[in-house]
Amino acid sequence: MPAKSKVAKDLQKKGVPLTPGQALRDQGSIGSTLITALEDLSTSYPGAGAPIQAKRLESLILFNKRLFVIKQNRFNPPVVAVKQLLDNNKLGKVYSLQLSCFWNRNENYYANSWKGTMDLDGGTLYTQFSHFVDLLYYLVGDVKEVKAYGANFQHQDIIEFEDSGVVILKFYNDAIGTINYTVNSYNKNMEGSLTLFGDKGTVKIGGQYLNELEYQLFEDFSIDKLEKGNKPNNYGEYQGSMSNHGKVYENIVEVLKNGQFAYAASSDMSVNSIQKAIDKAIIIAESSSKNPLYNFSKDVRPNNKGKYKSQRLETQIALKDLNDILRKSYESLKVSDKIVSASAMARITETNYQYLSSDGADIEQDFLIIGSSFDAIAQDNGITQRRTDNGRGRMFQSGYEVFDEAELTNMCSRIGNQAVELLYADECPTETTNLVLAPDQMLLQIHESIGHPLEVDRILGDERNYAGWSFVREQDFGNLKYGSDIMNITFDPTVKKELASYGFDDSGKKAEKEYIIKDGILLRGLGGTESEKRSGIKGVANFRACSWNRPPIDRMANLNLEPGDSSFDEIISFVEKGVYMESNRSWSIDDYRNKFQFGCEYGKLIENGKLTKTVKNPNYRGVTTPFWNNLAKVGNHSTFEVFGTPNCGKGEPNQSVRVGHASPTCLFNNIEVFGGA
Repeated sequence: MPAKSKVAKDLQKKGVPLTPGQALRDQGSIGSTLITALEDLSTSYPGAGAPIQAKRLESLILFNKRLFVIKQNRFNPPVVAVKQLLDNNKLGKVYSLQLSCFWNRNENYYANSWKGTMDLDGGTLYTQFSHFVDLLYYLVGDVKEVKAYGANFQHQDIIEFEDSGVVILKFYNDAIGTINYTVNSYNKNMEGSLTLFGDKGTVKIGGQYLNELEYQLFEDFSIDKLEKGNKPNNYGEYQGSMSNHGKVYENIVEVLKNGQFAYAASSDMSVNSIQKAIDKAIIIAESSSKNPLYNFSKDVRPNNKGKYKSQRLETQIALKDLNDILRKSYESLKVSDKIVSASAMARITETNYQYLSSDGADIEQDFLIIGSSFDAIAQDNGITQRRTDNGRGRMFQSGYEVFDEAELTNMCSRIGNQAVELLYADECPTETTNLVLAPDQMLLQIHESIGHPLEVDRILGDERNYAGWSFVREQDFGNLKYGSDIMNITFDPTVKKELASYGFDDSGKKAEKEYIIKDGILLRGLGGTESEKRSGIKGVANFRACSWNRPPIDRMANLNLEPGDSSFDEIISFVEKGVYMESNRSWSIDDYRNKFQFGCEYGKLIENGKLTKTVKNPNYRGVTTPFWNNLAKVGNHSTFEVFGTPNCGKGEPNQSVRVGHASPTCLFNNIEVFGGA
């Protein structure tokens, strides 16, 4: 197959055979990778390999430190190029190295912050330059001996450790080196550089952020052209390293042979490592093929080609500006002295995904996830009430336009006032009545009582020892009256901004909108190709994995209740007596996803077609199909909202994936409601 991606080209160049039916997934994700801490700077350890790993873990425990490092420098174009020439022995044996880290961090950087404290910061090598130290392990190998000198020249009354240091290193491969670091570079960051001296050449990666190839001379080789790198992170007063924090090298190999599947994973994207993973997966598939899952052909993994990219604005927001917005939002939450705790948070995650197969599939997907969370806790006379934005916040595939300062501060003011309001509200009544649910509670209702029971691997019993079974049976599809005639549920990974939108699932299947329930009748299951073949139940493109080191399984994605024809005011005016509820607070549902009880943060009585008194601690309970058959009104597009959760758990070992839900406001008749925390 003609390969477009760099990974595929490298594999072909090296002659790595992609066996029929095999797929390679290369996924990048925001997150932190746990690495072990450096040994005590004055200590050396004998031996190599496993012993040194144990010593590092001992150091972590002894000093009560947890070091999490974003290894973004590995993705700088000059670093990528040098790593390749090292892997290909173009530099030969590495004799020595020099790592220089000359940055500026002024008093403002450390003011009113955890930074600069020994307990929470840990020191300059931990916070500023751990990214640089990571490259020594990545490019050269394990360190055998370490000696160091440090001093605090300009930050004596500001930080609790050195602001400059010199480290002498001896590696297990006999290379020697030094680290020269400081945060005293006058007025701005000066340099981040690494020079390697080998028997076949010399190379220096330099610039302010290890972003330039400053020098190269090799025996029979030269680095002719580098890809353009990302700009440095802009933090307002100062800049950080190149913006590669959203990337991590990760891959999984899938082999299909004689009716069986096998997987092998590696965090090393070198061709040799991928080949080892391929070989391992082939052996596993061959050994398990004595007990085939089913007879499949090559079309079980379609050879689709395509790209997907989250909808986004090209303009970014500086972290300083985002912090300012969050600070103002936080202040807007504190509407009175009854607010004893408040928080305003944002989350930005970028994931790059690539899927390749031996049959010619070539899929690239780029996800930008934007999230926010705001909450306020009010207390008075021994009573505590919490109010949030949608229970656990909002998550979108979107751009930075969601951080609209005016909208967020107005919303936070409302959240704070409602938290105080709930302190003096009456308890939700206990009765069987009409129930109106806001979209932010409907997402939980859809998730628990429709999404999970319709995942086909759960119906087949794959989850019964971990997360339970399902009340739905294989013979129910096409027959079961799941809800009233106005209930229409779609699997739709094409909705813009929704959290689990995508172009293709992790088997390469194109994602398309499908009706799961239409006019109240159950039609399809949430099952990928494997489950569809095993059960005979029509499925969807929802075969997904949480990360590079997990095989894909059946997961709901965007699961939505299609809008009806009633406005919010029309729904409320239709109700003579009932309760309106917003924002999930608690949930409980049995192992068969049948009997449930859900609690909300905020409620209002509905009397004679109008919203009246606020009630606290509103809850409701029901049984799945009777509850949905009591669906009486579905809101129109003006009530329709998009939500999502980033951490739906399932599988053993556990997999946490993002899930999207969208719904209008809905009215249900004859529902048990009750109060109580």
